[in-house]
Amino acid sequence: GARVYASDNLGNVLVLDSNLNEIWRVDVGEPIAASVAVSPDNGEIYVVTRNDVIKLIDGGDSGTIAWRAKLDALSGFKNVGVEFNALTPTITANGVVVSIGGGRSIGGAQLMFRVGMGLLDRETGELRYFALGREESISVSSVAPDGGFYTANSPVRRVSAKALFPKQTDDIIGGISRYRPVRLDLMARDAICAASARAANAASLGAEHIASVEQDMLQVQVLINQARAASERAVHDGDMSQTRSVSIDALLGQAEGALTVDTLNLAQDHLAAACQVF
Repeated sequence: GARVYASDNLGNVLVLDSNLNEIWRVDVGEPIAASVAVSPDNGEIYVVTRNDVIKLIDGGDSGTIAWRAKLDALSGFKNVGVEFNALTPTITANGVVVSIGGGRSIGGAQLMFRVGMGLLDRETGELRYFALGREESISVSSVAPDGGFYTANSPVRRVSAKALFPKQTDDIIGGISRYRPVRLDLMARDAICAASARAANAASLGAEHIASVEQDMLQVQVLINQARAASERAVHDGDMSQTRSVSIDALLGQAEGALTVDTLNLAQDHLAAACQVF
């Protein structure tokens, strides 16, 4: 409740206090195309333009650009001359969920032939993975507990490409798209390592920020639950041995037992040990 994050039509990201006095602004070079996405940790802010996904760092009394994502998921596909951001980013524990479109640029407008969903590394902006999709969305990307993505199909941009280049553009479809995870052992790894980082963050806050500590502890428990479910599925899929799953579950149990305000450092130690198993 202490800050308001906004943008103007000139390409500035604006940070205001609760009385709407400007604290700082950063010019990203072109207008922001959707809402500013604010991370609950690390002072991270993510904005999108018609072309880019950009990470900024809120340093308190100033802001800086950390990176512009390298969107290179569709370069090998026929008729894809340009690639661009296609949806507001969704911040997750192990990355930033993005939609990437590919096609042609005509008169400054982007004609979308293909689209898919991917995950950017929060530290570097590099694409960790990408899955080709069937249809674009202008809604939001929802992340399921198993690490899959859901989007509502809304082809308002691809319909223009279909009208101008009908043979090069796949048929327009409605409905809902689901992107399912295929390596649940990696899902378990990321959930555990993120839980370790979240526990360390909570332990650093101290008693004066007890509400934030409690919220972090709830998030740690969610990540532990995700890790257990993912490990069980990974064993079933043959991507994780039963022995490793049992070892991980034992460490997660120890972390849960220490998940209190007074013993957060111990919980973090157990989670860090589980993270190292991978």
